[in-house]
Amino acid sequence: MHVKRSLLLAVGLALSNHAGMATAAADTPPPSVGATDPQQQWFRQQLAAAHALARTNQAASAQQAFARVFDDPQFSSLEPAQQRAALSKAGWMAIQQDQGAQALALYRRALAQDDSDPDDWYRVAMLEMDLGRPDAGAVAFIEVVERWPDALPNVREQYILQLVYRSTTGSPERLALLQALLNANWRSRLGGEAEAWYELAVEAMDRGDTETARAVIRRIEAAKPLIRLRSDKRFDGAMAADSWSTNAERAAQRQVDALTQQMGATPDDLRVRSYLASALLTAGQNEQAIEMTTRTLDEIAAAPSGSPAFEDLDPQVWLMNYRATALRRLGRTDEALAELQRAAQLTEGGEQNISQALNLGVFHCSLERPVDALRAIDVLGDDISGYGRMVEQSVRHCAALQKQDRRGARRALAYLRDHRKDGELLYVSALLREGDVDQAAQRVRALLASPEDRGAVLGWIQDFLRPAPLPGDVAARAARDTLLARADVREALAPVGRIAHYELYLDDSMD
Repeated sequence: MHVKRSLLLAVGLALSNHAGMATAAADTPPPSVGATDPQQQWFRQQLAAAHALARTNQAASAQQAFARVFDDPQFSSLEPAQQRAALSKAGWMAIQQDQGAQALALYRRALAQDDSDPDDWYRVAMLEMDLGRPDAGAVAFIEVVERWPDALPNVREQYILQLVYRSTTGSPERLALLQALLNANWRSRLGGEAEAWYELAVEAMDRGDTETARAVIRRIEAAKPLIRLRSDKRFDGAMAADSWSTNAERAAQRQVDALTQQMGATPDDLRVRSYLASALLTAGQNEQAIEMTTRTLDEIAAAPSGSPAFEDLDPQVWLMNYRATALRRLGRTDEALAELQRAAQLTEGGEQNISQALNLGVFHCSLERPVDALRAIDVLGDDISGYGRMVEQSVRHCAALQKQDRRGARRALAYLRDHRKDGELLYVSALLREGDVDQAAQRVRALLASPEDRGAVLGWIQDFLRPAPLPGDVAARAARDTLLARADVREALAPVGRIAHYELYLDDSMD
């Protein structure tokens, strides 16, 4: 679970490291002028000084210098490309100081002068999303997709998918973004396009466009979206039942094979190994996941401090997380706990490791160690997503129940109820842990009735591989079985979906 709240600075840095889209980072020096025009020469000296400050990452000083340049009437006399370069660089300085609204205004001004740089459009898209306007972000990113499709490999798939997930379901902006990605034949090195095609298939079927849905489904090569499609009766007319091409177990193995090949092609990319570890876990290849993650972590530890084994070491916390999951599945609980504790002590993106702290708290609850669970999450600050906050409150609810703190449990459950749109299934799981199967059944029926929420709950209710529950999860697991056996839940399911068994693990957690 990736639960960092703000991606503003991380997105900016990730983009600047991709040479294919770094044109906005280049300075555009003004032409030389003679000494006969001292005022113009002075203005251009100020502009050059502002660029120089930006080049040496003196963000605050550069920002002030650019502001003086922009206030000078002579700024409008520059060529549009020169104005764009200055405004874009000033926007980058604002990003480095986490000033999203100011950065967005500067990038919008830059595009008004010259809209020929994909980097500017990309940053506008990410800034709009970060500022809570994902539909506007989708519109900006469509410019990148349609005008510079060759640049798509330079954009991390997680940012594209966040635009898809956060944009308004059913909106013309979201549909246009998905259609643009399809027309550009977007393919991620890590296989994330399958989730976008699933979302487009849902949008198409909800509009009665079976042909588009059928065409999109043929492109999906990942197990989890295929399972959601196969379990959803909306798609019965768009995909053949029990087709080998949509077999989830086959798709899971294809993902493992593709990522293994990608790892060989890019051996210094740790993100590929992280995705491969997740794919191995889905396929139930737990021993292989342990072998690969252990070997990789050994490489990291053995490399000289001045010459790291991989370009980016941030994904190592997820390799440790996935290694802990595989160990837990094989009954090596103490080793799993120790690995997750070590992961939680490392930074994530150079900052506090929120994700593994939360996962450690969840694991302690599963082990019926409420005091340790609360200690694990007490390190959290404010920089956390809505979903991450739901996980935190789930841990607090679990710990309160185990400590027989009814007041604390009610407070946490109230938060989960009031913010359930940030994590509907976390609220359902808390109700099951509470023992309130009636209320959990009501929520599941409501989710099944919602076209927007149905896919997620259908994936959750499938019969998939799971290890035996740990002590703190025994009652909640039994409550889930009771929930799914209820006549009212079965009646709500029958018109819209089905449950099938899969020889796969559909959950990367340790439950």
